[in-house]
Amino acid sequence: ILNKGKFNTDSKNYEVIINPSPTINMAIYPDPKKPTLVIYAGLLAALKNEDQLASVIYHEMTHANPNIYKSTKDSADVEKVLNELPEYDGLSTSQREELRADLGGIKRMIKAGYNPWEAHNVEKIFAQMSKLSPEGKLVKLIKNELGIKKRGSYLSTHPVAELRMSIAKAYILNVSRNQDISHLTQGTTKFSRNINTLRGQYKP
Repeated sequence: ILNKGKFNTDSKNYEVIINPSPTINMAIYPDPKKPTLVIYAGLLAALKNEDQLASVIYHEMTHANPNIYKSTKDSADVEKVLNELPEYDGLSTSQREELRADLGGIKRMIKAGYNPWEAHNVEKIFAQMSKLSPEGKLVKLIKNELGIKKRGSYLSTHPVAELRMSIAKAYILNVSRNQDISHLTQGTTKFSRNINTLRGQYKP
């Protein structure tokens, strides 16, 4: 998955660590020579197919890309999509960076031959889990008390899932107007034997 989604400006080597924790998360620790990607077992259990796993991996890879990580301005294609969404103006720098990583991840999915709509579906999964978690309920309570109605949350370093879903959808539709990706959107790649082995080995 890593190799299929690489760009020329990405690091040549990555260290991948599987953390047996049931936490539903993935993180990357950027390093010019060898970034470290940490995949939590809880995430493997939550995702439904390889395309969804690729979506999260490519999001993190985009963070680690020096050209994107140090970016102070959105690229033209990303800016075109984001400027159409009024919620984007009120987001913090870290939230805007998360959205850039989302779209960079989708771009990698298309390059690698994965179904980009699974990035949208991943956000659906995260949205459902967020609403059920104690943290999600607390944020909702605080926002209600403060009268915050915008979907771009001021209480998190990440934009809320609903906004990320809208942006993913807009970006994919924008790409499909200029590029034929119909062959990618007709199905998804089931977990390979190796991925299923990992899920069983690190079942939380």
